[in-house]
Amino acid sequence: MADGVVRLFERNLKKLSSPKGKLIYNVADLQKWVDGLTDLTCLTKIVGSSKFLSFFVFIMIIIYTTSVYGANSMVPSNVVGAAIATSPNAFVYSGAGSTFDRISQIHYQECLFIIGDDLNTISGTDGQEWMKVSLPMQLTYSNTTQMGTVGYLKRSDIYILNTDKTKITSSSNLLEICPTMSDYSTLITVADGASKLIIVKSKSSQLFKKKCNDQTNGGCTKSDIISEVSFGTILKRQSSESSNDGWVAVFIIRGNGSLSSSQSYDSLQESAYINESETKTFEESIRSLISVTLRPLADASDWTLHAISQFGSSMIGGKYLKGGRTSMNVDYMESTGFDAAGIVQLLYLVSYCKRIPRTMTDIFNAADTEISINGFHVGDLIFLKSNTIVTNVMVYAGKEASGNGNEFIIEATESGIRLMTVKDRLGLSSVRDMTKGASVLNNQYTIYWGSYFERSVQDQKQIIEILLYVFVLGTIALACGFFAVKHIYKRIKIHFKGYKKQTI
Repeated sequence: MADGVVRLFERNLKKLSSPKGKLIYNVADLQKWVDGLTDLTCLTKIVGSSKFLSFFVFIMIIIYTTSVYGANSMVPSNVVGAAIATSPNAFVYSGAGSTFDRISQIHYQECLFIIGDDLNTISGTDGQEWMKVSLPMQLTYSNTTQMGTVGYLKRSDIYILNTDKTKITSSSNLLEICPTMSDYSTLITVADGASKLIIVKSKSSQLFKKKCNDQTNGGCTKSDIISEVSFGTILKRQSSESSNDGWVAVFIIRGNGSLSSSQSYDSLQESAYINESETKTFEESIRSLISVTLRPLADASDWTLHAISQFGSSMIGGKYLKGGRTSMNVDYMESTGFDAAGIVQLLYLVSYCKRIPRTMTDIFNAADTEISINGFHVGDLIFLKSNTIVTNVMVYAGKEASGNGNEFIIEATESGIRLMTVKDRLGLSSVRDMTKGASVLNNQYTIYWGSYFERSVQDQKQIIEILLYVFVLGTIALACGFFAVKHIYKRIKIHFKGYKKQTI
């Protein structure tokens, strides 16, 4: 992790010590700089070229970056290996065997850590071989600490890529450990604006052995399909440059073998092709909350224009599946679908490149539940509780720009993924009528809401008003003080002149 921080400074040190004397002077700009969202255009000449201040800012960046990167490291302390999923929709269970509770599902080419005392497989209750794993793209949240979901996966569903614990734990670029391992430290070593990763944004897509619009090869047949991939699948692209033929070349790894610690996974990579229109660039931010600049417009705008609403609408009618987080075609009907948290988690991953926890309870606990109703917008979440248990989570999709002005939510229930009006689902005319902790639906549930966005101006309205009053009063006080001092100075000056005349 430290190597990555050093590379970050090496790349930007000239900017910090430039003769123009432009330096970061507040935390917000510092965060933007580390996040790669600005090219130091937000800096001013207020701080000048002070060497002391330059050193101070440099130290603050070290402290800030180290704390962010260290706090968000997804590498578990008991890691013994890193692997990649080579099955398109393998289930993860709470114990070693398919007789245990199904807790989640992994995507094709999803990276994971093998944890435990060693790399030996575990004999399952179903007679198959299993491994205990941690899933860094599927977070759990405990005591403000984020880590990967822990479960058990069939050994036959993965290819082990690295068994060097020291290399895994000390790596400043987890792409070297596994080709689709999105990690905050990865942003340091990837060239600016050239993400190596893409994410599937369509309900499902397919990986082909060749480009299917190549008429010289006669197009593609079913035998040219390598695998189907689900909404939210992350893949490693071969080049950061866009193609002109509508296809993206990606690297994939197949099989269920194991590399020795001295080998590189490069030799395993095969070429595959996916329709470019069904993917988007995946570039994860180090921000703990989604930038407020990415927040959808207020609910007066057309709800169909928002990315999360569009992606959510494309999933309507999808099947409910306990532990599910995949959408496939009819060939996979027995093992495809979403649970309530699974669809919400993937909508955030695709819409905002943001990881949020895997379960409803953890999504609630990790969200900013202190936002006011004035700060509640499209993309924010509504929770229903029965006693103290979170039973439902839904995405606020927004409001009609015309017509009846209906407001919508998207959620996965046991009847499937659905789009409903706020009135039909919650019995409320508007989300603005929500009261935190109030009973709804014939007193069966209590309602709450939360956000993974930085707080909006609306939510900070009272604070801004208070600061404005303080500023105005402070300005008046300073003005009064200035005139008072000026008046006293004049009196002293007149008195001093009179004293001089008397002495003469």
